[in-house]
Amino acid sequence: CRSGRRAGADLPETVDTVDHALAQWLPDRFATGIFLQLDLTSGHLRWINCGHPPPLLIRHHTVLDHVLERPGQLPLGLPATLNPEPRTVHAADLEPGDRVLLYTDGVTEARDAGGTLLGLERFTDTIIRATAGGELAFETLRRLIHFIVDDQCNELRDDATLLLVEWGPDSWAPGGDAFTG
Repeated sequence: CRSGRRAGADLPETVDTVDHALAQWLPDRFATGIFLQLDLTSGHLRWINCGHPPPLLIRHHTVLDHVLERPGQLPLGLPATLNPEPRTVHAADLEPGDRVLLYTDGVTEARDAGGTLLGLERFTDTIIRATAGGELAFETLRRLIHFIVDDQCNELRDDATLLLVEWGPDSWAPGGDAFTG
């Protein structure tokens, strides 16, 4: 994946490379994932979802329901005979201040000591409260990770991975002030 990206491979080529490598080296296994490409100047987001929960778009302290949700595609590493069609690249344009949240199902399927499921609603509520409180992306994730780990008494039952991307062009700064960097 890294060598393809460094060589200038486009998003579908990168995913195809990973797909074939997994099928060759781990033929009895598969992996889910999302590959993103964000144009830092324009905010144009492209992604390919390989059997993963859809990314969430947070705009103006609100999760925009289903905005980035697209029909699912097979996980990585499954034989090409199961899906001979090329992977679909999805696209959306972000606005300054938009946050894109990626997560594994281990996050939303986490259970507390009493067996209560975290679920998507509680998960997104935690993100929205932090965003509305003006927290920076890294602080929001730090608090969320502690919330999930503490809720499960420090014993995760599944992978719990999070990635939060906040986009703003060079002319944008929180609070509306312009800056140069």
